[in-house]
Amino acid sequence: VCNIEVTDFVDIEENIWSPRYGLKGKIDVTAGVKIHRRSKPTFKIMPLELKTGRESNSIEHRSQVVLYTLLSQERRLDPEAGFLLYLKTGNMYPVPGNHMDRRELLKLRNQLAFYFVHDIRKTGSGNGQTQLSPLPAIISDKQACKYCSQMHNCALYSRAVEHDLGVFPPPDTPFLEKQTQHLKPSHLKYFGLWCLMCSLETHCKKGKKGRRNIWLMPASEREQGGSCVGNLVRTGEIEAVSEGRYLHHFQRTYGTMPATNLMHGDRVLVSGQEKGLLALSCGYVSEVNQTKISCLLDRNLAKLSEDTLFTLDHEEGVGGLDAHLGNLSKLMEDSAESEKLRSLIIDFHKPQFLQLLSSVLPLEAKDTVANILKGLNRPQKQAMKRVLLSKDYTLIMGMPGTGKTTTICSLVRILYACG
Repeated sequence: VCNIEVTDFVDIEENIWSPRYGLKGKIDVTAGVKIHRRSKPTFKIMPLELKTGRESNSIEHRSQVVLYTLLSQERRLDPEAGFLLYLKTGNMYPVPGNHMDRRELLKLRNQLAFYFVHDIRKTGSGNGQTQLSPLPAIISDKQACKYCSQMHNCALYSRAVEHDLGVFPPPDTPFLEKQTQHLKPSHLKYFGLWCLMCSLETHCKKGKKGRRNIWLMPASEREQGGSCVGNLVRTGEIEAVSEGRYLHHFQRTYGTMPATNLMHGDRVLVSGQEKGLLALSCGYVSEVNQTKISCLLDRNLAKLSEDTLFTLDHEEGVGGLDAHLGNLSKLMEDSAESEKLRSLIIDFHKPQFLQLLSSVLPLEAKDTVANILKGLNRPQKQAMKRVLLSKDYTLIMGMPGTGKTTTICSLVRILYACG
């Protein structure tokens, strides 16, 4: 029995990557804790998970905290436990990170990772057609599925991919069928095809070992490829541009910046060069010159020592494939917006157009629009009119040098003039 006192908030939404456990995540609150026992008090830094929903102290919530105790070991000593705080009731539960719970969670993680690593396969003797592989068997627990954030995607993959492989869900899961009963066979085929395309692209990126090199290779070797800059220190003040966006400036500890492929707008991962400071923050390059690199980051790194050495790595594809798969999932939702998009994208229904340009151009903008159109040739004007009359979409096609960029720039000016 002991009394626990939270004495300090070390970090908020601390971002941690753990290559040794194959985990990454954001810890809601990293708290300094004073533990009062019969003997003298002890101090620990422990993860604190905040829950805004109904208080349950469920195994899912507790397991999340146990995983955070593993992640915390990348930055500091084993916290041995964490806390689960339900904001609606104010009740806080200690969650011990015991060895058996950690082991079972890592076994589940490794099992799922195995399926993701082997998500595509060749039919026949190895020279056949490439196809997606089945995922782990669906659980037949209506209550668990009801609150699962991935039930829609699970049902989609089962019906669009696994059905064709002869793998069917348990008979007592009709609630999964309801998730896809609004889709046509052509929609399911489209989903399966683009899942396969995204998986192939993922394997191509993994083959280049771009992300793994961040922890497998020293910064000096990564710099030779042009996608990394190391031996950087913070310089100047950190500017809070907006909520969750902080402008940082970095310069080399010696000499000028090395030759780099980093450009304005590139997504970067910022790490400390000492052990335990992997993936401190993500953001985008805002300026690169011979003396400094400025980045807009999602975290304020002011708490770190001024002599901390940083590396900036180009983050290829972060949000790319996730965004593709997320958009693909949204396209298959049972909503009026998604149904319209499916009719245009998958079923090839012709886009609809208005008849009169006067119905989309405000009277006060007509003179401005006329002046903009004067600088365009006839095909560009026809394309412009088609876009303005479109109710769905318009494709503008042309050989290089035919003026597509000019047309788009003029279109932006017209849309701005129209409000």
